[in-house]
Amino acid sequence: MGLHLGLGSLTVTSSVAALPLAQIGNFPWLPELEEEADALSAKLQQFTLPELMLAVGKMGQSRLSGMLTGIQKYHRHPYRRKISDHKIIWKQQGCCLQEFADKKLSLGAPLVFLVPSLVNRSYILDLKENRSFAAFLQSKGFRAVLLDWGVPEGDVASFSLADYFNNILFPAFEFLKSAYPESPKHLLGYCMGGTMSVAVAERYQSDLTSFMAVAAPWDFHAGLGEVGKTMFSATQQWQQVIATFGNLPVDILQTFFTALDPNLCMKKFNMFNQMDMSSERAEDFVALEDWLNDGVPLAGKVAMECLGSWYGDNAPHKGEWILGDNPVCPQNITIPSMIAVPKSDKIVPPQSALSLAEQLENATIVTPPSGHVGMMAGARACSGLWSNVTEWIESY
Repeated sequence: MGLHLGLGSLTVTSSVAALPLAQIGNFPWLPELEEEADALSAKLQQFTLPELMLAVGKMGQSRLSGMLTGIQKYHRHPYRRKISDHKIIWKQQGCCLQEFADKKLSLGAPLVFLVPSLVNRSYILDLKENRSFAAFLQSKGFRAVLLDWGVPEGDVASFSLADYFNNILFPAFEFLKSAYPESPKHLLGYCMGGTMSVAVAERYQSDLTSFMAVAAPWDFHAGLGEVGKTMFSATQQWQQVIATFGNLPVDILQTFFTALDPNLCMKKFNMFNQMDMSSERAEDFVALEDWLNDGVPLAGKVAMECLGSWYGDNAPHKGEWILGDNPVCPQNITIPSMIAVPKSDKIVPPQSALSLAEQLENATIVTPPSGHVGMMAGARACSGLWSNVTEWIESY
């Protein structure tokens, strides 16, 4: 809360402070904003500076007030998530496989193995009754199996990326192979889960019908803004944080995401403040916000590998991400692959996800009409990504 209030206040005060330079066209805009900046400067010159400062101040005060009221309404909203009816078919070290399948489904029905990110709860793929990707796949006659990573506690707290593969991800897929030998198997990884799934697809492609990577970063330097570069280059700082806590805490991870769009909290809670609190739209907002606030820490070794090797050295894109004794090479994957790159992703830049498609031999690119989270659980998810996936599976 303190972070969002601070950012909101800073946005208002800095906007007022920037007005004199913006009005006369001397504000240091980013090069890509020059055309818009010239048009804005021309409009600002139609008013006196005191008029502009008063108007911007009033608007800023209104938006801050709207954000606070929206947050209060969010906390008072009665919605509480109901756990969907799914079966746990495998457990290991705090992780599990949740199966979404009709009882009459044949053993040979297509199986979709869903691998979410390590840094957020897996139930973004099963958010609520009308926003469940896993349940949607079930309704289409598929057997959806969702990997729930759980929380990095006990032995898992000291896991490296290789440990997650050797102790969780590879054994989970081996179980699915033995439990459903007749099912065509499709692997779908989302976000960081998509990056990790590249290694699974390369290792098990003879057992897979297809591979799908959804908003999965691969070139970790592509599209990374200056704020991101500064944050991820502070290796010594992150080493000290991880040494202190033993992991990368949820609050730090939330700060990463906030830095990608510092004004997002103000915008979204102003929007929520205008909603009918009894509407399904408001309930969907609360469900998604609850998920966003229900994060888990990242195991310390994994965090340092991601920050140092992935974001620092860009190892996956350069073919230098080593798992065991071998590099992870998407160039070796020959099975049909679908790469989903949402049109308005602020978390994984499109260039980053597209770089994976460039390294795959047999890749098809789809562009769902939403953002990173919206394409998976938003209002347009069903007609966008969900339909892309089901049409893809049905084609094989």
